[in-house]
Formats: sequence, C-alpha cells, structure tokens
Amino acid sequence: MTSGRLTLLVTRVLAPNPGPMTLEGTNTYVIRHPDSRGGVVVDPGPDDDDHMRAVSGHGDVHLILLTHFHPDHTEAAGRLSALTGAPVRAIDPDFCIAADALQPDEEIIAAGTRIRIVGTPGHTADSVSFHLEEDRRLEQGPLGASEGSMLTGDTILGRGTTVIAQPDGSIGEYFTSLERLAQFGSALVLPGHGPMLDDLSAVAVQHHAVRTEMLRAVEGVVSRFSESSPPREVTVEAVSDAVYSTLPRHLRFAAEMSVSAQLAHLGVPVRSGVAALDSAGVTASEPHALSNTARVGAHATPVSATSSLGAWLDHPEGGPLVRNLFGQAGVDEAVVAPLAKLPLQTLVTLSQGRLTQELVDDLVRRANSLGDGSDGRPQSAV
Repeated sequence: MTSGRLTLLVTRVLAPNPGPMTLEGTNTYVIRHPDSRGGVVVDPGPDDDDHMRAVSGHGDVHLILLTHFHPDHTEAAGRLSALTGAPVRAIDPDFCIAADALQPDEEIIAAGTRIRIVGTPGHTADSVSFHLEEDRRLEQGPLGASEGSMLTGDTILGRGTTVIAQPDGSIGEYFTSLERLAQFGSALVLPGHGPMLDDLSAVAVQHHAVRTEMLRAVEGVVSRFSESSPPREVTVEAVSDAVYSTLPRHLRFAAEMSVSAQLAHLGVPVRSGVAALDSAGVTASEPHALSNTARVGAHATPVSATSSLGAWLDHPEGGPLVRNLFGQAGVDEAVVAPLAKLPLQTLVTLSQGRLTQELVDDLVRRANSLGDGSDGRPQSAV
C-alpha cells in the first residue's frame, strides 16, 4: 500500500525512496480527525514532486512534525512549509521553522487530535515519538476506550532493528527509550519505515532483547580477543568482521556504527573506531579510518566512509575533495548543511545512485593518502 488510512486518525503516504536503509520507503503520516479538514504531517520525507502532491492531497497542512533529523524524513520539510505556511517543529531547534522546539511530554492539540510528545533518543540524540491516545483500529467502534497508537520514527522499525547512528546515537539511551515505550501497553506501532505493528509493549520488549543479544555477541568477541595469545587488538573493523561476517558490503557502514555504539556502551577502549573511547568511556574522537585506507600523515585525523559529512568538510585534505564533488554536481554547500551529522556513507543510499560506493571508497583513499606526501593515486598491489 503506497497511501491509505491505517487507523482512525492516521493516514500513511509512502515516499518513493526504497532502499536497504529505508525498506519500502519513508512512511510520511498525516494525522487528523475524520471531521477535520486539515492535518498534521509527520516526516514529510524526500523532496519529490509526486510525493508532495500525494501528501497535500489529504487536506490542508496545519503543522509539520519531525521524528528526527535524518534527511529521508526531513528533506521536504522546508518546501512543504513554504507551500502551505505550516510551521515545522522538531526536538532540534535547528530544524524548526516559525515555531518552538518540541518538548518531551508536551501535548499538542491540532487537526482535532491530541498528540503527546515522547522523547525517545538512542537512534539519534533528537529522536522523538508521537502518541495518539485516542487513536484506534479502523474496525473498532466509535471513539472511546482504545489502545492508541505511537508514531516511532526510526526508534522502532516495521522490520528489523534500527541502527544506532554514531557518533550521535547511544545504546544506553536507546534501551531507556524502549523501556519508556513499553509503558504505553498495546498501542499500535506506526514506524518510520515498514508496516504497522501490533502491541507496542511487546515489540519494545522484543527489540530490547534483540539488542541485548547483539551486545552480548560483541562482548564475547572482545573477550576472545583479549584471551587470545598474543592478545588481539580491539578495533571496530575487527569486531564487525567477527559479528557481521555475512553482511552485504553496502550495509557494512551500518554494522560499524552499531558496533562502535556497542563498544562505547560496554566501555571498551579501542584504538580506532567510529567512537574511539578514553579510559572513562567517553567518546574521544571522530569516526575511524577503514582498513583499506592509505597511511595517514601525522597532521590530520583520518576520515572514513563512516566519518560525518561535517568531519569531512573540516578535514584539511577531505574538505576540498568533498567541496569539489559538490561543485561538479552543482550542489551548494549550504543545501547539505543539515546533513552535517550524517556519515558520508549514508549519502550513497540517499543519492539514489548518483554517489556510488566506489566513489566514496576513492574519496577515503585520496583524503588519507594526500596527507602523507603521496599524490593520492592508486598504487600497485604488492
């Protein structure tokens, strides 16, 4: 189903951006009471003409809400706001337009509905969910006692488990958010990607168990490394190889972000990684250099496919390379400013084929080889 009413108060409009990280695409939701002429749009999704027309076809837009900053949820927010005059609200004030930032436990009255803001950080620091206490299944009777519904963004997906998006995400906060969501009982789950699910409490408990098992697997690998003779150095690359040995290459960056978050949660010091830790377990550096990058000069911190776009732009060698790439594509740097927290690798998916994995790998190699006095050209294999 690309578009249609899911519950009494919520209609889904599926965005045309399917992919390995977005499943069938981003679920844009329109919240409104059946008697209301207008609605509240949650996560406008990609800036696509057909998608914007589909969203606008569900009545006047009174308000735009964002579950978190990732562009597959937010890219069209500015355009939709300009077209409709609707304000945009998010936890992060940088993404708000003509409105204040959302506050956890705030209640919004709009489009004939009551929307409660539930802070659910973990996937990202600004992740938030929206609870509709008065919502119910379509086949139930008139408004009254109901299980309600929860729009969970990427905190809970319709299939699989979410990526903890280092360096912004946190396993500890994710666990706390799942525990908070479990308190809402049998509410329907309306995820940012994938199908609607039954029983929020059961789903949250299941996701908590799955993530705990993943954490134990990482902990087991770290123990084996320390007990080997001689002890094996713990790196994000090595742990990812052991835990996600069969994962497709195009999802490798997501695995490394998750492993980094898990190591950070366990307080495991690593030499390199998406989150290198100091002795107190506090994030101490930017993302790691992948194992296939060239030797890096002492004057610059390595950048990798999982380094944030902001880290690339600040890098003495990587910055000019990325800006040149934007220039060739005719993209103004200001346009991609909201993506600064995203790993460069994520742009492979978001660009829908315009930025290839091979090009990202080449950027990583060139950025890290230029600093050591080489010209960044491929070297012959030995």
